[in-house]
Amino acid sequence: AKLRKWQNILDILQTRTDILEVAEQQGDHLATEQRIGLLVQRADILQNQLRKADDAQELYESIVEESPRELKSLDALSQIYERKRDWERWAQVRLQSAEAIDIPEESAAQLRGDALIIEKKVRQPAFALRFWERALELEDEPKSLLAIASIYEAQQSWVQLDELISHIDQHPDIDETTRVTWLQKGGTLALDNLDDRDKALERWYAII
Repeated sequence: AKLRKWQNILDILQTRTDILEVAEQQGDHLATEQRIGLLVQRADILQNQLRKADDAQELYESIVEESPRELKSLDALSQIYERKRDWERWAQVRLQSAEAIDIPEESAAQLRGDALIIEKKVRQPAFALRFWERALELEDEPKSLLAIASIYEAQQSWVQLDELISHIDQHPDIDETTRVTWLQKGGTLALDNLDDRDKALERWYAII
């Protein structure tokens, strides 16, 4: 009986969706937003009440293809992909979700959290790099900056790391111990990996 009830609701939502599609074709721009809302409701019922995960996933994917900033669908897809351990698609929708958040600091906070999830569950810091870098673009704060520096160091991306160490040196929110540590590393890499003796000396003098 419960399944029949939810199937009836799906049928009603489908009928309303069809009506709104006709309204869209006649130039009613408000109908698009309403139709997307009905599609999200249908996907939620498929996912949560009828337990038709594959059908729900397909519908959520079609929604975000049409409406890339539809946060509820993006969140649902991220949970689906996380359960399936499909990390590449999870990363794609999480990045998309962050872009849909209008407040840069909130978007950056989500990206930092997602980067930590990747490092913990996927154990591939380099995979998290795109999250840290985008977070830093949105909010210039130490956590992202230092995470990126560590990844560059592990990757032996010396030129990028050298530029980042200059940023660390000038950053007002980096504590002195951390700044000195990275300046020491910066001096060594400038001498050993970039063959730049002047820069090495400059970094070491900055510690004194």
